[in-house]
Amino acid sequence: MALHRLSPEILSLILESLNSPIDLYHLASASCACWRVFVSFRRLVLSSVLKNAIHLDALPHALAVINAPAAVPGSPTPKEKEVIVFLNKYRNGWRLVPFPTAWDDIVCLSRLYMRVTRLVDDYATHALQALRTIDRPKRDLSVWPTELASAVSLSQTERARFLRAFFRFELYCKLFPVAFRKESWSLFDKRAQFELFLARLQGWEIEELACVHQYLALLVDDLIKELEDQLVSTVLSCKLLSSELNSNQEDSELVSFNPLALRGMDLFSEERRLHLEQCINFLSSLGLDFIYNLLIADRGVRKQTILAHVGVRREFLPQALSSADNIELMKEPTWLFESSARCNLGWVEFRRFKFDRYPDSYGSPPLRAQGYVFWDERRIHSPGVAEKLDEAQAMDQFEAERIFDCKRRKRPREILAGVKIPRAEMERIEKEFVFTF
Repeated sequence: MALHRLSPEILSLILESLNSPIDLYHLASASCACWRVFVSFRRLVLSSVLKNAIHLDALPHALAVINAPAAVPGSPTPKEKEVIVFLNKYRNGWRLVPFPTAWDDIVCLSRLYMRVTRLVDDYATHALQALRTIDRPKRDLSVWPTELASAVSLSQTERARFLRAFFRFELYCKLFPVAFRKESWSLFDKRAQFELFLARLQGWEIEELACVHQYLALLVDDLIKELEDQLVSTVLSCKLLSSELNSNQEDSELVSFNPLALRGMDLFSEERRLHLEQCINFLSSLGLDFIYNLLIADRGVRKQTILAHVGVRREFLPQALSSADNIELMKEPTWLFESSARCNLGWVEFRRFKFDRYPDSYGSPPLRAQGYVFWDERRIHSPGVAEKLDEAQAMDQFEAERIFDCKRRKRPREILAGVKIPRAEMERIEKEFVFTF
């Protein structure tokens, strides 16, 4: 029977049964009758779809994100007292918070879910690739998200684990934002972050957060690498090596490329590798909306956004964990088969520490790249997967740093050693690539 022949009540039930806002959009766009019903019952329909889409183990954390304290007028950060009160409520259980009824809040939740879902699909896609190669994910960020990421197939419990981790990470970003007037550049310093948030989590929950942070940090690093490639390409396009000087070109008109000598360009120098790490940590702490917008922007906007946020450092999740090395873990419940409310088999079998403490002095980048704390037992027992997880677990620190540490790669100054370009071109490049913070 054609949809337009059905009553509005039946069409509303059909729309309410969908489990994805994307499916709702496509159906409402394809059918005038469905569109009219959606407009008439939009709050009921979208609320029902979101309840179907977001697993019950992830929903409380999504609701916490949209209810987190907002910045007060005249200040870029929320009030500290409000954050502390909110965290006490969050720790005591967010399941009692009712689902939003205001249309703006429902739309906010839908927007959060859609963006997180795209990030989850991208992470899961590259984690599955890492389970085959044990290497850093190879990404083409010229178009994001990729079609490959939209095709990833996750079980209900796997998706619940991913969603919960991303929602919780976004909540961490909102509760501990950048505070430019603070000495630590954070509303709460690293010790306070640990005591107020991380100390209340179990080890596998902390590791889920660490996995999400590493995924986002690698994304940001890839974006900065793209910016470095742009710089190298720009310099090489106008290079004049000293051995190729034109007879009419005076040597005094040429300058060697040296970003360290230029104010605001030391990010591109090997002598300032720590600045790169600090930049990645800072950008990763600005939240999922910031990173998502960065990913979907064109290369010019990406460049200007990154350069506008270089030059500062702050205390965030890695620093909070390192401030309490060898964290004594809360007593963990017994692992339960295919339950997203508890740790998975990957945490039980492959974590690098087997006792009741959580060391962050050396986590496991290979295991985190493989998303080992998110997979179901069925996937872990798939042919070859457990072997790759074993291999990642056994990888020594030097090899892991060679693959994953941003400071190990060649920087533009190393690549462009010996290159001379006209002074006018150097001034143009300086204006184009100097950070503006």
